[in-house]
Amino acid sequence: MKKELNELKEFFSKYKTALLILLISSFIIYGFKLFNYSISIDTERIILDSKALIDSWYSIGRYSLGFLKFILGLSPFNYYVANLIMIIIFPISVFIMCYLISCLNKKGNLSNLKIILFSLLVLTSPIFCEQFNFTLQCAEVAISFLILDVGLFFLIFSINNNKKWPLLISIISFIECLGCYQSFAELIAFGVFLILFYVHNEKNKEICKCAYINIFIVLAGCIVGYLAVSKVVCFILEIGHSEYLTSQILWLNKPILSVIRSILASIKRVILGEGLFYTLGFLVACGISIWYSIKNFKNNKFSSIYNFFILLCPFLLLLLLGTMQAYRAQFAYPFVMAYFIVFVFNYDYKICFKYIMLFVAVLISFRQFRITESLFMSDYLNYEYEKVLVNQIINSIEYDKLEDKTLIFIGSKNSNIGLKGETIGYTFFEWDNSYIIGSNGRIQSLFGILNYNYKLPTVDEYNTALEKASDMNVYPLEGSIIYYDDIIVIKLS
Repeated sequence: MKKELNELKEFFSKYKTALLILLISSFIIYGFKLFNYSISIDTERIILDSKALIDSWYSIGRYSLGFLKFILGLSPFNYYVANLIMIIIFPISVFIMCYLISCLNKKGNLSNLKIILFSLLVLTSPIFCEQFNFTLQCAEVAISFLILDVGLFFLIFSINNNKKWPLLISIISFIECLGCYQSFAELIAFGVFLILFYVHNEKNKEICKCAYINIFIVLAGCIVGYLAVSKVVCFILEIGHSEYLTSQILWLNKPILSVIRSILASIKRVILGEGLFYTLGFLVACGISIWYSIKNFKNNKFSSIYNFFILLCPFLLLLLLGTMQAYRAQFAYPFVMAYFIVFVFNYDYKICFKYIMLFVAVLISFRQFRITESLFMSDYLNYEYEKVLVNQIINSIEYDKLEDKTLIFIGSKNSNIGLKGETIGYTFFEWDNSYIIGSNGRIQSLFGILNYNYKLPTVDEYNTALEKASDMNVYPLEGSIIYYDDIIVIKLS
């Protein structure tokens, strides 16, 4: 163990330039959040009622978010500290992932440049822009990336030294990751397939046997442990299990052919880089993977097979659920793309290909950076728009005190400002508009954050207001606000 820790220390020392560049890059990429305050979707919930939100995490098996929130002292919520922790911890976790890859790939030619390229392809991804814009959990998710590294470190150590005690640390680490965000399952699979890929490259039967046994123990342990802890937490806290996650399994709810078509359409979007969150870099990664497998299949079939499995990691939950996860949950995508472009491609092959691939990596990183910053800017401008709109509405209402009144908003209102992502770019006045009382729950929370409190409408009150709104004008026109029975109805659209 001492030897491995010294090697890790030497890695930090040898590649300190790369680490410094990554920390500076992280501040450039995510620093916008530090100095431009905005309340994104769901963050309002932890500010107004943190206990209810944390209990909802426990009910869907994300108990690590609640545990870490308590350990870090981020309840009550601190916007600045949460973002600062994320900005520092996330690049360090990606840097350590490079170390783990170098531990496996003993013949690899690691350099500051490779570490920087790999990390920038991950750090700039709009997927993590969406994920970390959920500021209420950004610190906990970033720390869980670091804990994932710890789990993989001890798993690799156990295989190289044929020891079993480190497996307990790996199991606990992976349980924490799954208890933070179930999407870490794809990154755990990424780490496992990486280990098997490089183990088979070594062509050592004893190490291969040890790897399979240890990996089986760890995966079985973390799955059983995750489910057990989830049940124990809910039992102790007397919280019921939510159907939030199981309801996403389309195989149980849709015709099989429909699910298969949906899966194929999702895979096509990813490979062809369609939309804001994907790039053609994954198509390049596919090409590198196929090239490697064809080149090495005769010499090492298992290595070629696991090379293909690594490529499949971003699709594992898609295949399991029958539907693509939210973009912000697709953790494996940037890592897999970066891995093939930086670590699998042979930069010693031909000098022209080397510079072409370097150019591709830089181009992808810059494109992702541009989109990420545009999304952060859009989020900030939308929040500013929301604050102005709230004050306009307050000034338009005849009553000075709203605490005893019920406000009902009919319809929705968007800002048409900036780039729209998955949740970024949408206002509280349009989010959840399909719910049984429209966007009123979100809007009430926004007003509450700005210190304007009023009663939330019941379903019956909302339906009555819907009928009355048919003859109303749209805000801010005259006749867009009506009053009756301590109820104020405002028609937004």
